[in-house]
Amino acid sequence: MSRIRLSRRPAHARREREPGKRSALDILVIARCPAWPLDLGDRLILYHVTRDLEQRGHCMDLLAFYQRARDLADVPFYDRAFRIVHLVREPARPAWKYLVRRYRSQRRFPARAERAWSPEMWRAVQERLRLSSYDVVFLFGGVATYEYFRLVHNTPNVIAAYESYTLLLERAVRHAPGFAARWAAKLQFNMARNYESWMFTGFDRVVALAAPDADALRALDPSLRVAVISNGVDPDYFAPTMEDPGEPVLLFTGNFSYAPNVDAARVLIDEVMPRVRAQIPDAHLMLVGVDPPPSLQAAQCAYVTVTGRVPDMRPLLRARLGVRESASGRRGRQEQGPRSDGDGEAGHRHAAELRWA
Repeated sequence: MSRIRLSRRPAHARREREPGKRSALDILVIARCPAWPLDLGDRLILYHVTRDLEQRGHCMDLLAFYQRARDLADVPFYDRAFRIVHLVREPARPAWKYLVRRYRSQRRFPARAERAWSPEMWRAVQERLRLSSYDVVFLFGGVATYEYFRLVHNTPNVIAAYESYTLLLERAVRHAPGFAARWAAKLQFNMARNYESWMFTGFDRVVALAAPDADALRALDPSLRVAVISNGVDPDYFAPTMEDPGEPVLLFTGNFSYAPNVDAARVLIDEVMPRVRAQIPDAHLMLVGVDPPPSLQAAQCAYVTVTGRVPDMRPLLRARLGVRESASGRRGRQEQGPRSDGDGEAGHRHAAELRWA
């Protein structure tokens, strides 16, 4: 089965304006992934963005790529936010296809389905635009969704790049172990840099999660209108308890299959914790999240715990200091309280600030 289509409300239904409120918008969402499960960062973002839009009274249809067979069974976890959910199997994008678009500018923005990486998704987008007059098209993801620009450019649109892949690969080049790995990373870096110099051109607005990513995208394409919308947190669901954890605990959570999270964890272990423990000898670091690589698991010791995936984060929020990675994982950041939003300060904040009453 390559796709699933669900009708939650009539496709033509629109919510009427309520007194004192702005008009509801009709939004077409084109996404690189479904909105579930929530232990995958990109899906978590999509879930909360669309849930928030639905709670504000907007109407949405979702066209999304899926990567796993179980994604089809997960639709009921999030479909209430949409009138229609239409999933399309994500296509393979071999290297030669990337090269064609890099060196043949006329192929970069396909004009018909046969030239698209996913003709099926192209036709699905075309059909939705034919059937509905959308107020906004929201494209979530860069290389997977940008190619529908010629279909959506006559409708107000916003594309969420959410990070600069060039910036991510710049770090990978610097830290690659050996010549072969550095050479491979450099090839990827050059490809990403080329794509990001034209891939978002023409979209009404581009969204990045952090200022360094926005700056990197603007440097490659000064014509872009880039807005920064940082990651957030559900303050009701993740409301911290105020009970004393019994020891000074630093908590860093993340998906450790994502290289910048591993990089940030190594900074915490190798650079931050020795300085912290010099002044607070009983300080403890907890690294919590899926897919910790062997290098992190091997770093466990008396003051570093690597848990892997946990069923519920909330019991761990007794930690008095939450830690998150900076944009593209170049340096850890710290924030008072178990949060995932805000800018924070440099990871080497004076250790005395880890104390509490």
